Amino acid sequence: MHHFRITFFFLVFSLFAKAQDSITFCQTLHNSHQLIQYYHIKPKPINDTLSQWVFNRFLNNLDPEYMYFTNGEVNKLAQHKNQLDDYIISAECSFITEFQNSYVNALERSLRIVRAIQPESLDFSGKDSITFNHPGNAYYEESEEDLTLIWLKKIRFLIIQHYLDSESKTPFENEKNIISHQVIQEELCQLEEKLELAQKSSSIVENQFLYAFTNYFDPHTSYFNNADKSSFEESVYDDYETTGLYFERTNGKVYVSYIQPGSSAWKLNSFEAGDEILRLASEQEVLELGCVSDETFANFIYNPSHKQITFSVKKINTSEVRHISVVKERTQVIENVIDSYLLKGNPTIGYIKLNSFYTSDEFGKGCANDFKDALMALEPQNLEALILDLRNNGGGSMDEAAKLVSLLINKGPISILNHKNNDKKVIRDFNSGRIFDNPLIVLVNEETASASEYTAAALQDHSAAIIIGTPTFGKGTSQQLFYIGKDEGSMGYVKITSEKMYRINGTTFQQQGVVPDISIVSLFSNLKNAERNYNNSIPPDTIIKNTYFKSPAPLNLTAVSKKSEARQKSQSEFQIIRQINDSLVRLSTQKQVYPLSMVGMLKRKTAYDKIWELSDQTTSPTKGFTIEYSKEMEKKLKHNEELSKQYTLKVKELNEDFQLIETYRIITDFLEEKK
Repeated sequence: MHHFRITFFFLVFSLFAKAQDSITFCQTLHNSHQLIQYYHIKPKPINDTLSQWVFNRFLNNLDPEYMYFTNGEVNKLAQHKNQLDDYIISAECSFITEFQNSYVNALERSLRIVRAIQPESLDFSGKDSITFNHPGNAYYEESEEDLTLIWLKKIRFLIIQHYLDSESKTPFENEKNIISHQVIQEELCQLEEKLELAQKSSSIVENQFLYAFTNYFDPHTSYFNNADKSSFEESVYDDYETTGLYFERTNGKVYVSYIQPGSSAWKLNSFEAGDEILRLASEQEVLELGCVSDETFANFIYNPSHKQITFSVKKINTSEVRHISVVKERTQVIENVIDSYLLKGNPTIGYIKLNSFYTSDEFGKGCANDFKDALMALEPQNLEALILDLRNNGGGSMDEAAKLVSLLINKGPISILNHKNNDKKVIRDFNSGRIFDNPLIVLVNEETASASEYTAAALQDHSAAIIIGTPTFGKGTSQQLFYIGKDEGSMGYVKITSEKMYRINGTTFQQQGVVPDISIVSLFSNLKNAERNYNNSIPPDTIIKNTYFKSPAPLNLTAVSKKSEARQKSQSEFQIIRQINDSLVRLSTQKQVYPLSMVGMLKRKTAYDKIWELSDQTTSPTKGFTIEYSKEMEKKLKHNEELSKQYTLKVKELNEDFQLIETYRIITDFLEEKK
């Protein structure tokens, strides 16, 4: 067994089950099964329950909108529904051929249906209707005729949506035929690409089965192909091999949306935002972008073997086609950058925004070290308090999270990690002292997850910070990434949930989240996108703690909390935010039926527009502070126009951030209480 480890939130190991000459789907499935049974924190038995769940998820992966397969085809495939466990155990994988053939046939039928649609005959009268948030279970249609009716509904919906999104002043009747041809062509493109890939190789169907099988054990255990793994690594490292180009798709075409300063593409000075990408080429393969899905495009860009990519580009201003070769270089990931500001007022407070818990290949580097540098740049001796903003931080490196916590507590246990077979490990900070002794506030929301929750929970347990915001996501598990074959990347990877995280009192934030000390209303609360809403999520539990720690007395926040609650009840901006949230919850959960017509779809659009128009009724509350840069950041911005534009936009957003403004008021009240 080869064993290689990097300490980060999704701890990475290398392993191979056994050496064989041929690399097959069956080997990948069998080895994934072996790894999950050996390393998963609570592996489920391979039985009929697994078979039924994986069967349904597998078909849903292949046909998520129930528009390819008929009910009869699904019933025929259902002969395997209670046999998948036996196939996995016995390494018998011939069943996949039947699914492959059925998928190809379904795509061919879908192409026939869409090719036969005549734009001029499409009915936009509203005789048909379309349902959103249907409370019942989705179902497969009985016949090709039924599928044709569903495709006709989808095409008409996309046509109307395209028109409404364009905000055209020309009447719909004058544009509908042009838009219809465009929408139908885009759907044909996508279907043709899927069919071509499925006919060339069974890997599309096989990968979807691997995703379904691994996902059965919990939402975060998953199969990764090489491109998945590269994308994942970009999210957890401070730098990564990349071209530095970012892209967006509009009306089926791919455009450059951003060129990262300092990257290899930026150094060439040959790209502009708005350039259209026509073709990609590496030494190994060529990808024409006429009919290419986002997944295929991303797989090409993230393919680790594509060290140099030649972009065929239609320039935005001249329509000249140029062929530009870009060599990937290690470049800082722009999402993994710490932002820091001074909230200058009475009091003066530091503000640090951490987007993810990224790590680094270089010893001593990573987000914890960058946090320390950012704090030092703010000259902490002049700060009366500090805000650490972990809103929308989805996690990352657990090692970095533990290092960050150790900077902000005195000393003692940070958390308890529990592995398989109740093998518990206490994570401790053995160093006395904190790098910041004044009040610390941690801002959280419903998208604060994993390592971010770990950090907030540990600081809350030590009474080292006031947690403000909304209950967090509720992901109290960590994962390990294994490569499956003899050699890394030869058969893909499997990410396995191998640890549960517990607070130092033995409780968990799994499914429950971290409950803030003081709540602030949020636009996006209660939208059922938390860990507890996954039907295969690992349930919460408690463990007997094997460490003694006398927790510091909790902070007395009663008076401060009451003042904040009174402000949020009385001030109009918070009433409007609560009203917007209530409306979003209602529209995203309640069944809605609209006529499939311009009038019907405009009614639906108007319902959402009215929600966001409510925000125009809010007026920015008196902040009591101005936002300033550190002296170090001022020097950087002075010599970088592009970076200066980015930070000007960021400051504008912070000036309109109601949660941040209320947090400043809470800190002000807290400091007054302490006097």
